Amino acid sequence: MRTRLLAALLSVLFLAAPAAASAPRQDAFPTCGTVWIDQTTDLSQGAIDQALEALTRQAASPQHVVVLVHGFATSRSRSQDQYGILEPRIRHQFERLGRSVAILGVQWDSEARGSLLSLPWEYGRKVTRARAVGRLAVRKLLLAVQDRFPEARISLLGHSMGCEVLAAAATPGIRLGKADQDAEVFKPERPLRTNAVVFLGSDLDYDAGYRSQAPLDFEAVDLLWMTMSRQHRPERDKVLDLRALIRGRAQGATFPRFTGRQYEAMFNGRKAVFDNQDIPPNHDFVKYYNEKRLARIVPAIVSRTEPGIIPPPPDLSAIDRVMEAPGHVEALRPFLDGSCLSGQFYAAWRLEHLLGDGATHFEDETLARLGDQIQDRPRLVRQERRASRCALVRQGLWPTDRLLVRLGAPAWANPLGGSWQKDFQGRVVELSGSLMRLETEFGDLFVFDLVPNRTRITPSLDGLRVGSQVRVRADFNHEALDIRVLPLPRWLEVRS
Repeated sequence: MRTRLLAALLSVLFLAAPAAASAPRQDAFPTCGTVWIDQTTDLSQGAIDQALEALTRQAASPQHVVVLVHGFATSRSRSQDQYGILEPRIRHQFERLGRSVAILGVQWDSEARGSLLSLPWEYGRKVTRARAVGRLAVRKLLLAVQDRFPEARISLLGHSMGCEVLAAAATPGIRLGKADQDAEVFKPERPLRTNAVVFLGSDLDYDAGYRSQAPLDFEAVDLLWMTMSRQHRPERDKVLDLRALIRGRAQGATFPRFTGRQYEAMFNGRKAVFDNQDIPPNHDFVKYYNEKRLARIVPAIVSRTEPGIIPPPPDLSAIDRVMEAPGHVEALRPFLDGSCLSGQFYAAWRLEHLLGDGATHFEDETLARLGDQIQDRPRLVRQERRASRCALVRQGLWPTDRLLVRLGAPAWANPLGGSWQKDFQGRVVELSGSLMRLETEFGDLFVFDLVPNRTRITPSLDGLRVGSQVRVRADFNHEALDIRVLPLPRWLEVRS
């Protein structure tokens, strides 16, 4: 069963790629530099020199160097097309801020070969190769870039399994499996300066930092940007959700787990930005690095790596507001309900310290576990408040009451009842057969099943249509028990 599920997951990745020959088309080279890493997982000095020259042609003394790394099941031709799309997007964002940039795309042999039945084996083999590519070829390349451009700020932008490559390159001490124990690392003693690290749709295990026990003090990193899927199902990376069924949760799909010491370095230094906006359900590289997200990422890179050049952009300003707020509960509580995901996490971290728990309940996953449960098991969340070891939970600060209501667990619900029902209110955006999709007043999307002889609709099914404003009571399985279509005057009254 697990093999079939993994084959399904990998076929999504495999079939999403357009058919292409392994050799690149000569008329489609991106204007940025590219370097090809074959099955040897190493680079010759000649290949490195060519990559450095490609960077120098873009800017003799660039203020920023950006290195891109693609993920699994990507042919050489396809990665070339991807970099050709992303290069002008990235360049535009730096140039509009008055900064010069040289861009390099790493092309590594991640292409899936063989039949669909062989994909599970091929996927596991590519994970091992990704780490080897990072420890040898990419680490060698990055150290050479660092030597050639000592004044440049180096940013690493990875996607999916490309994050495995970059983690292995930037953290030579990281060990995530048996194959890593005695693996060769290129000059592990040499420090590598990676001013910004961006992991979008990361295929790293969500607890890779914790399991590695690597001394991640983030001293050489000014910015760590990570995407996370939203809690609500329609707004999630479906490929990473399928991956969770087989290999476990991915870093790009949930809150990443680190050690307490790693969290302290990350939060104290204001290093991390957590991003759950515009998550592409199909896991697409180019859609993750869309213009809208790059317009947030690049100013954050410039602001963090060159302080004073530009004012802190919104994502960083939100973190600064939390970190500079007065050190008492009532000043920090509002940030837990804020729209900025980073602000929520930084506020929770500060409150944990104020209440005497430090980073304990980040490390033991108490807070992340409750966050995962609120949508479908709010009764357990309320029960845990009575006896939790975590003061933040015990005092009712997390999850917040507003978040519980938003996710359909209002205060009137009986936490001891055997049956749990939730209320939702919003606008019908899809209605097809036995399925209804609702956009709530908070902007969240939920899907409900309409069950014959179980779903009661007032005034009638004929009165329910796309655009209707409704109030829905549903059970744990999101089966709609009661749907009331609200007349416009009543809807306006409720909203006011």
